[in-house]
Amino acid sequence: MAKTLVTDPGAFLDALFEGRDARYLAALLLPLLCLSLLAPALAAVALPELLLNVLSSTTTQSSVHFPYTATITAALVAAAVVGTGRLRRLPRARRAVPAALVLASLAAGVVLGPMPQWRHVPLGSDLATRDHVV
Repeated sequence: MAKTLVTDPGAFLDALFEGRDARYLAALLLPLLCLSLLAPALAAVALPELLLNVLSSTTTQSSVHFPYTATITAALVAAAVVGTGRLRRLPRARRAVPAALVLASLAAGVVLGPMPQWRHVPLGSDLATRDHVV
């Protein structure tokens, strides 16, 4: 990977910005309303593993439905907590931010979550919705 970065940086950048990787990053950041980005030093803890997942050719590695995101999620949630604290210093954000975060988390659960009942909800995930049937 280091050799390719030096000899063919275009290939490195192409691998970094594939369509599935953009969806992966959105699935990691949007449920937290991108609040992790307000604490960049803490969010940067996730960068090494995030880069490994994004640059991997294994599709499961760039999906939030597999355990490859465990440490990334922990770092991003911690950064979102710190980011929320920074944002709550603004008077108008004091009530709106927590409510918006709860709604975004619920929406992410419907769109991304593998719950059988979500398949009946508009935009609901149908991932693993039949796995409970033996």
